[in-house]
Amino acid sequence: MNDMLKGGSDFKKQAQNLNEAPNKEAPSNGKLLFVKYSALGDIALATAAASCIKAHFPSLSLFWLAAKPYDELLSGQPFVDEVLPWDRSRDPRAFFGLLRRVRGLCFDWLVDMQWVQRSALLSALSGAKRRLGFFKGHRFPYYDWTPENWRYEDPILERQSAMLEGLGISDGLSYPPRLCVSGEESRAAELALSVPEPRCAALIGASKPVKRWPAQNWVFFLRMMISRGWSALLVGHGREEEEVAREIALQLPESRTANLVGALDLKGMAALFSRVQLAVGGDTGPLYLAIAAGVPSVGLFGPTNPKTHFPDLPYAISLSAPCPRLGCNDWNCPNADCLSVISPREVFEAVQKLGL
Repeated sequence: MNDMLKGGSDFKKQAQNLNEAPNKEAPSNGKLLFVKYSALGDIALATAAASCIKAHFPSLSLFWLAAKPYDELLSGQPFVDEVLPWDRSRDPRAFFGLLRRVRGLCFDWLVDMQWVQRSALLSALSGAKRRLGFFKGHRFPYYDWTPENWRYEDPILERQSAMLEGLGISDGLSYPPRLCVSGEESRAAELALSVPEPRCAALIGASKPVKRWPAQNWVFFLRMMISRGWSALLVGHGREEEEVAREIALQLPESRTANLVGALDLKGMAALFSRVQLAVGGDTGPLYLAIAAGVPSVGLFGPTNPKTHFPDLPYAISLSAPCPRLGCNDWNCPNADCLSVISPREVFEAVQKLGL
């Protein structure tokens, strides 16, 4: 522990140089630690920033710190040189074990894209020569550069772009979010599917009940899609979602419906998205995984605000519930069924706007 805190006496010296122009020493080579360890959707969207860094500095070794099981998604990605997996145990020794490993790798740069207290503490104790990030407006002692006029409620890709200015990247993000799938994985996904193209991935679940579209809305929407030649893939995980999926599947034509809820791990889900032509769902990790796979997508929002969470991309459309508490982030909201107000017809019309 004492070894980890070495350099703490240098914080005052570092504070004197806060926010000096970082592009004076842009990371053309060396090692950079990219900190974005959770959750699934956030990691999928953060691939835009990581891709941009690697495109600007191809000789730089980019290490991505990711919590398990998300680390498996990042392994083998062309913009990641090495993944540092983190088993986020409640045992504090797990954090200090990670910290010892980070310090042992002697990073030249650290970019904190998690923006929370734990990642800020990791940054402060990392031993990295330059540390970029944001935590509630605090710089010292966590970082030696933070973006100006940065707000948590700003659009997600704008927040990422602002953070990259600390690396001297001032022309915005070069790439949309992207997760690559090997040809072998994509072919395996195709062989496992029993329904023909075009396919719509119905992302029926979410971490919170208030973020889920009702089962009957799904039934009516998917019937409209199937009547126009589409197949429906029900995607999700967990016991509750398995029950909902069975309820939905029983009301759809068997020849055009595949119930995959509970059947896919994260890599399997990413491979699946390489074989679908549309994804629809609430504010949930698989929706952003689909977007990172380049799938035209429709996102449904009520308790969360699409202006903050949903990326502004030409192949992605968000629909918001007409609720006065839109974006309340209240999981016990009295308007818990606000998503039900978004009609199947509205979602179908959004699909048509995507040119599908």
